[in-house]
Amino acid sequence: MGYDDEHLWLVSEHQVLSCRINNERIGVLAKSSLFKSVLGQGLKAGNHLYVSSEKGHLLRFEFGKPQPEIIRIPSPYFNYETKLAKLSDENILLFMSGMHLAILSPDTGKIREMKVAGMPQEGSLDPAFVKQDSYGFVWLGTKRDGLYLMNKEKTHMRRINILNDAHIQALVEDTKRQVWVTTIRDAFFVTFERKQFQMNSLLSASQDQDDWQYFSNSACISPSGDVVLGSSDGCKFMPPKAMQTNFLNTQAGIHASEMLSVYGVEVTKNNGKVLAVTDEVAH
Repeated sequence: MGYDDEHLWLVSEHQVLSCRINNERIGVLAKSSLFKSVLGQGLKAGNHLYVSSEKGHLLRFEFGKPQPEIIRIPSPYFNYETKLAKLSDENILLFMSGMHLAILSPDTGKIREMKVAGMPQEGSLDPAFVKQDSYGFVWLGTKRDGLYLMNKEKTHMRRINILNDAHIQALVEDTKRQVWVTTIRDAFFVTFERKQFQMNSLLSASQDQDDWQYFSNSACISPSGDVVLGSSDGCKFMPPKAMQTNFLNTQAGIHASEMLSVYGVEVTKNNGKVLAVTDEVAH
């Protein structure tokens, strides 16, 4: 987790290191003691690093200091698998097991539970990620129960029913403000101007059906603006020029057509470039 251009935190399962990068070498400036509890996701908010842990403990680190402050989360659903997101109002959203949500104020340390209309009451709602995009929408990915979208006011959420896989892996927003989502098998992006998800089959992890690959839970934007997605076959890069390929003629495009046909969806061409599925699929 980056602190600034020359410093970062490294978070392992049981320890947090404050490090400096010098000529591509990493030097350790400070390290915490080994925690008996497992550590989860790290999130930088302000000048602090927040790390989810077990026994209702959210750890708050200052850079260069080995011992954290412990913030107690009074919820049985909070553990090291809880995902964290910094919101536009500088508060922190906690995405806990069972789709239980809470808001933490870094300034006061106060926590309030969130109740959102449309929130699912059952299912395999293990958190994969939670992120707010530049439009203000909040995306919640689950490991086994699909993708959910919360409105800007955080009063209502709905399940995105157009993806062909409920195993959601990662999300990243590119320089064109397009939001990319990966399932275990495939990569999609949504353009809000068109209000439709588009499937990018060049990035499909399942192109070779004899050598099944999968996407991991990592995604980022490179300095050149490429979308970079982690997979079992290494990093997959998506430069803007690759969008000019006719996906329907690729093996992955054919595979995608077959997958979508299971849901009774006929694949249509969007300028002959991509596979497009609109929200109408949900109905």
